[in-house]
Parts: sequence; C-alpha cells; structure tokens
Amino acid sequence: MKERFPEAVLIFIKPPSLEVLRERLVGRGTETPETIELRMANAADELALADRYDDVVVNDDLDRATDELVRVLDMHERI
Repeated sequence: MKERFPEAVLIFIKPPSLEVLRERLVGRGTETPETIELRMANAADELALADRYDDVVVNDDLDRATDELVRVLDMHERI
C-alpha cells in the first residue's frame, strides 16, 4: 500500500488480546465455529504485521480507541 500510496497513513486496529477477540466473536453469535477459527488464524497472521503500520490503536475501549484514532489522524494531518 505504501509503495502505491506513499502519503497514506496506515493504522492497525488491534484487539487487546487474541483471547478478547475470540470472546467478542463468540459473543456476537453471528459466526460459525469454523469461521471463528479462520478469523482467529487470520488475526494471528495480521498481528505479526502490525509493525509495518504507521500507528497501532488498541481497541480495548471503544471511546478511548476512537479518541486515540482521531489523535493519530490529527497528528499525521499536521505532518
């Protein structure tokens, strides 16, 4: 993405932990067990690439994470 759009700001939205992510997916009741396992495997792979992003925002609390996302975007807008 950065090669094609060098001005892009890449922000990784990260769950607090894989355990919390699993709890959220199960709690929604919208995913099959197979889909949850696939999403968990994909999440583990994606988390390994988080250092390639400009910033990481941990989605541990929606209001706090939203505020952090806005702060990060504002910071990059000024650069």
